[in-house]
Amino acid sequence: VQAADTALRTGLHAHGLPVLATGSDAMPGVVTLALPETLDAQRLARRMERQGYQLAYRSAYLVQRNWMQICLMGEWEARALQILPEVLATQASAMASRSTPAHPRAA
Repeated sequence: VQAADTALRTGLHAHGLPVLATGSDAMPGVVTLALPETLDAQRLARRMERQGYQLAYRSAYLVQRNWMQICLMGEWEARALQILPEVLATQASAMASRSTPAHPRAA
């Protein structure tokens, strides 16, 4: 899990995706993306579902903050995890080109 987590975080960073916790602050196997208000985490996660990825995004605290999580629990395909950052960046870019603000978050 640690090696997969490190590779995933490296790939997300390389694609400019906003990982919330890094280094010793990070929980191995749980990667939280803190998306900008211009990118709706729920819509992006649903797009990723259509690509075959199941990401956490429905919990109230995630919705409120416009966050999504990638959790390395159970089994995963190495290739799918390897290309996840690129797929996520592609989906985010496609959404950004049709930009609609994310849902307002409670303060």
